[in-house]
Parts: sequence; C-alpha cells; structure tokens
Amino acid sequence: VTPAGALGELTIDENGNWVYNVDNADVQYLAQDETKVETFTVASVDGTTHDIVITITGVNDSAVISGDTIG
Repeated sequence: VTPAGALGELTIDENGNWVYNVDNADVQYLAQDETKVETFTVASVDGTTHDIVITITGVNDSAVISGDTIG
C-alpha cells in the first residue's frame, strides 16, 4: 500500500511495517518549530481501521554561503 499525502508518501509492506518519505523541498516553507500533520487511515486484514499520524516539524537550516575567495 502506498498512499500519497499532501507532503509525503506512506508505504506499508505485507508485514504492516511502514515508512513515510517526504521530499525536503516540499517542507522548506515551514518556519522553525512550525508543524504540519499528515494522517493516513489504513485498514488491517481484520477490517479495522487505524490512523497513522505523522508530524513534520520545521527547522532552521544552516546558512549556505558561496562565492569566490579573494585575498
């Protein structure tokens, strides 16, 4: 199962193990400590549903300085 969310993709294998992948470029707009929540509702083999809730928290990235060094 691979449902796509607004910010990332949830993959669940046949054993019920799950992995959530988010494209860093899609969450760069988040400010320091700002959060976004993705909720995926999945069904187990017995038909019950469960929510997988992912919280993404923004961080301040280190500055990247480029250019030529002179002198």
